[in-house]
Amino acid sequence: MCWQPEEQRNEKQGCAKSFSTTFDTISAIDGTLLSGITRDSIIIIAGELGISVREQSVPREALYTADELFFTGTATEVAPIRSVDRITVGSEQAGPITLMLQRRFMEVVRGERPDSSTGSRM
Repeated sequence: MCWQPEEQRNEKQGCAKSFSTTFDTISAIDGTLLSGITRDSIIIIAGELGISVREQSVPREALYTADELFFTGTATEVAPIRSVDRITVGSEQAGPITLMLQRRFMEVVRGERPDSSTGSRM
């Protein structure tokens, strides 16, 4: 994960976008660099599934106590984060929200479900 203090961020640098989940709310972690198509798709999909999404700054220490963490990106699609600084996140496996979002995202990518942002199949 690319995690930089705000004053050290470089908008041209790329990496996966990070999300944190606590209970039934996803925090799209503000400051994990660039916006992206996969990230935006996950935010739309989460809304469709009734999962609340907030974009906010999250202190590094809060990552240690998250129920789930996951990356999004072109290559990673939706990938669980198992640990941060060698501290286990949740059960060290993909959690239920991550799995639900992965499943729905892949259905859209494979054309099994319409892309709600365009109404068409990809």
